[in-house]
Amino acid sequence: MCELFAAHRCQGAGTYFHQALTPVLVAPGKPDVIALPPAFIRPQDGHDKQDCEIAAAKRWLHQHAEHYRGMKITILGDDLYCQQPFCELLLSHGFNFILVCTLESHPTLYEWIDTLAAAGDLPQFSLTRWNGRFRDVYTYRYASAVPLRDGEDALSVNWCELTVTTKRTGPCCIAMRLRPYEDLRLQE
Repeated sequence: MCELFAAHRCQGAGTYFHQALTPVLVAPGKPDVIALPPAFIRPQDGHDKQDCEIAAAKRWLHQHAEHYRGMKITILGDDLYCQQPFCELLLSHGFNFILVCTLESHPTLYEWIDTLAAAGDLPQFSLTRWNGRFRDVYTYRYASAVPLRDGEDALSVNWCELTVTTKRTGPCCIAMRLRPYEDLRLQE
């Protein structure tokens, strides 16, 4: 059996599959996608438990980050990666990042956002774009230097939210809402 397989057993039947973190290089406005070496998600030597995505990402960084240092790379990821130790690891390797952070996993950050919004100190602007059928309104809200978590050692990050509303006759509907934070400078 392949040493990279993961296994799952349910009611006596076994399922075998590969799991991997598959990083790619992309650039805004460019159709090209360049695949980078994967990091397989599998039990590591000396560990009984199955590996996880965050451990595979850390392994990948330790193995490959030096090669990409200085290339002005921005790492994109979901809420799984949006934790202070991983963000600090990215910064230590010279990477910028844009990571989704959910209200459920980042209550302190969203308390700060709510406080800024209530005080009228949360910048916001909107753009209208034609999508070929409807006019979409892109509403951006953003804040700089908010804490990622509670505590004196909290990493200070920038936060932005994009809400896309499709204009139709009648009430508007929210088509997409993203709430990433990033360590890049935010401006209108």
